[in-house]
Amino acid sequence: MSQLSAAHPSIFEDFGIFGMVKEINVDDAGLLEFHKKYFPHDIYLDASQQFYKTLGSRKITTLRTWNPLRLWRGYQDMKERITRKNLEGNLIGEGIIQGGIVIFDRHGDPRAVYQEQIGNEIPEESILQALKALQEEYKQTSDGASAEL
Repeated sequence: MSQLSAAHPSIFEDFGIFGMVKEINVDDAGLLEFHKKYFPHDIYLDASQQFYKTLGSRKITTLRTWNPLRLWRGYQDMKERITRKNLEGNLIGEGIIQGGIVIFDRHGDPRAVYQEQIGNEIPEESILQALKALQEEYKQTSDGASAEL
């Protein structure tokens, strides 16, 4: 998300960006590295896992295919993408529950949701379109005045 905001800074000027994690004191060094290298925004602990519940508490429990060649190819594609983007990661902590991205309006109401799909990149264009639509909506309702989103 940070690369997206860096590539399109004007759209993100009106929005606050923060992250949620479901656990701490498991891999604090990894969390700090993530914050410094990939997501330099505020990160909060969702101790009740309410955001994860809102996103469906979806767990990685089933495979999309039992075909070993497709599984291997999917793994290779993901590995190549991680290498190309110079990303690092580890297998410390609970990594079964999938997260996502929620776009809220200025009243705290969710307006767009992206549910994480393990192995797939985030849909940057869809996120940008949702932000632009919300930004345009506020411009129209504020009669040209700067609206706080």
